Amino acid sequence: PRTDSFLCLQRNMTDPPYIGLMDHIWEVTRHGELRWHWDSNKAIPFNNASWTPGGKWPNSDCSDFGVRPCKDWLHGNTIFWDSSRRAVYYNAKHQDSFYFLDMVTGQIKWSVGRWGGFKLFDRFGRRQPALWYKAHGVERIGENRFLMFDNDYWNLTKPEDTRNKIESARSRALEILVDPQQMTAREVWSWTSPEDHHAHNMGD
Repeated sequence: PRTDSFLCLQRNMTDPPYIGLMDHIWEVTRHGELRWHWDSNKAIPFNNASWTPGGKWPNSDCSDFGVRPCKDWLHGNTIFWDSSRRAVYYNAKHQDSFYFLDMVTGQIKWSVGRWGGFKLFDRFGRRQPALWYKAHGVERIGENRFLMFDNDYWNLTKPEDTRNKIESARSRALEILVDPQQMTAREVWSWTSPEDHHAHNMGD
């Protein structure tokens, strides 16, 4: 690789009082030397007010660690490494948000999504509480442009008794344009899959 190192995403159990999973991102050289580490438990501590269970998945995710029940607070499933800028884009599936991490300072520069700090607009210019639900595969494809796989699972705009039902969801490819200065994010393109090709819990 260009940097002679690798970026790794790891999920670990936390110690009490919060019993659940949190994410770590490690930059490690090919010789096993640690260059950089980011701990989501310190950067995005658990907040019960913004905890969305999302059906049965949080508990089943924890079962791999021999603990049930527990809370899978963030469930990071994508890290996109912009090594030229020393930056990482980290997607937290269970927050319906992704974060721009500055590797130099270790701080979150901004976040976009349901729990992000930006105003969200669909392709018709209408403001929305979220543009995606339980997404995977966030990739930077241009200056402030991102492509992702929107699973549309546990969509909070739908009736509560249908949010975890596969037949009520329509997965899609989604492109958004982010403006960090104006603190906005806009849907600029999307393609929705046929109803029988929905994927509710997998990536792209």
